[in-house]
Amino acid sequence: MQTYPGSDVVAIATRAGDEISDSVWHAGTDFSTTEELAHVLLRHHPGQELRLVEVVRPKEALRMHSLEIVTMRGPGGQLKVLIAILWTDCARERGQRARPVRGSVGYTVDIEAERIVDTVPWYAPPFADLEGDECEDFLCLHQQVLGVRAACEKAVMAHLAIEEQWVVAVTWQVILSQEGEFIFLQGCSAWDHVLRCMFLSTDIMRSMVKGWFWPFGNNGSEPASWSNSVQPHS
Repeated sequence: MQTYPGSDVVAIATRAGDEISDSVWHAGTDFSTTEELAHVLLRHHPGQELRLVEVVRPKEALRMHSLEIVTMRGPGGQLKVLIAILWTDCARERGQRARPVRGSVGYTVDIEAERIVDTVPWYAPPFADLEGDECEDFLCLHQQVLGVRAACEKAVMAHLAIEEQWVVAVTWQVILSQEGEFIFLQGCSAWDHVLRCMFLSTDIMRSMVKGWFWPFGNNGSEPASWSNSVQPHS
């Protein structure tokens, strides 16, 4: 990836760590050098603390909003990818009603095969009536999305680097750039995603309770410090 002044830039104004406003500046139009960019920002954001990030545009072939990867730590300390969802936005192109959550269409992805599996009608009510063939002219089921497996491996490594053991589940927002590179945008708590997956069926719920959650997941075979941190604090 290029860095500014070769790339468009988002300037995020912050106060006490909170984002209060942002603005987008285009390389070659609004500025050509780092000095010109600094001058523009000083003029439009006087006295404000700014955080600068590059504008990352998704690969047009997929019209991808983001790849959502959920990693979860088990009772023995092992980390696994719980689910990977590809969010896209074909509704605007086809004039369908807008869906208010992330992209307009979500697809589960087979991590090993790196292929789209199905839509996500279970994710939230606005997705319940979406059928797989509704977007057959846009993204085909079983279409390959190369690089997903490597992105998931990086997500696991990133979770391993988190020292706070109470961070059991993390959602990683990843975007596939025009150059074909998966870029990590953020990581945040993933308990809402865990619950969505956990209650898909009785069998899944039973499996997760027995294999992942205190007191069943520990089974007395691992050190207490390794047990899942949903365990009540003593």
